[in-house]
Amino acid sequence: HMASLAQRVYHPLVGGKSTSAQWTETIAKEVRDNFETFVANVQITQGHVRGVTCLPLPSAGGPRGEEMSMDISKKSSGTEEGDGEEKGEEEYQQIHALEGAIITWTKQIKNVLKNDSESVFQTYENPGPSAEVEFWVSKASNLNGIFDQLQSPKVRRVLKILDRSKSTYNAPFAKLCKEVFHARTEANNIVKYLRPLVPWFNGLENEVEFERLVNHFKPIMHLVLLVWKSSAYYNTSSRLVILMREICNTIIRLASNYVNGDAIFDLIEAGETHTAVKMLQTLLKVVGRFKTTYFSYKQKASVECPDNPWRVQNNAVFVRLDSFLERSH
Repeated sequence: HMASLAQRVYHPLVGGKSTSAQWTETIAKEVRDNFETFVANVQITQGHVRGVTCLPLPSAGGPRGEEMSMDISKKSSGTEEGDGEEKGEEEYQQIHALEGAIITWTKQIKNVLKNDSESVFQTYENPGPSAEVEFWVSKASNLNGIFDQLQSPKVRRVLKILDRSKSTYNAPFAKLCKEVFHARTEANNIVKYLRPLVPWFNGLENEVEFERLVNHFKPIMHLVLLVWKSSAYYNTSSRLVILMREICNTIIRLASNYVNGDAIFDLIEAGETHTAVKMLQTLLKVVGRFKTTYFSYKQKASVECPDNPWRVQNNAVFVRLDSFLERSH
């Protein structure tokens, strides 16, 4: 409602000649610029509410923008010289508004492009592998939405106007659009290849019998290796490290639920020290099995993917898990 009211009611009032005539040019320009910023922020907020990136469309890209593009086209071909200084000033304001929109879009798009799955470690405390899938699903959806907006007639009209006015913003933005296309392809590919792992990640994270965790390790590592071999994008050391760290986080969480400090001391006070020791031995056995499974598949990767083995430092993968194991020992 706010967006419609601002664009359909307030914008014609703020930008109208009768209103501007009552102000000095400096005041009129400041009001227009601030109002454009407000309208853009409302549109961006609409996108945030829906969980997507909304590229705010400038009012200059509306119906008047079509007339202006025709004027610019005529001038560039030498068929019309324009209607004087007033029209030239109006045209300058329109171009300025459109270039402002390009600057805003560039910032928004770059923020989405630079966001990598490692950011989930900042968003969540010790995230599990499901957070990895959720990140890529969200990023793919976001990039698909941006791509669709860039293909829309309204955005194309803005770019067409700036192209005809020989704006210097067009070439860098065209390059950014190509980056969006490649990043979108990458995110969609990763989502496709991670999807078969979702049931196994859910099974791992929701396992209630700690000793049965070992049944999940081999299928998960087998699928991870298949993804590594098949996906064109999810086959880099950094992404493997992130995924393994997330799996380790889940194992640590489940192990801590199985036997924690309070439980151990309660058993000792109750004279059940041998029970606490047995539970710790089970914990060490289960966690040790995961590491053994990982190293087994790391060896397989070296054999089956000689051009792209798992070249990762073990400490990078197991830094938190090894600390937990040491404490358990």
